[in-house]
Amino acid sequence: TGDDDRVIPTDDSVRLAEEIGAQLEILDSCGHVPQEECPIQFLRSINKFINELEDIER
Repeated sequence: TGDDDRVIPTDDSVRLAEEIGAQLEILDSCGHVPQEECPIQFLRSINKFINELEDIER
């Protein structure tokens, strides 16, 4: 999610992630659709997640 999400407040995203044990990445200066608004930051976040999964599998 982005820290400027006007659809779902960041606090709600944080609370949900904590409740379900999810990893949450909050992107700076992004809104509700970070893959369109901040594609570079979004891809970096996805790559980081994938790399962490690959590390776990090794």
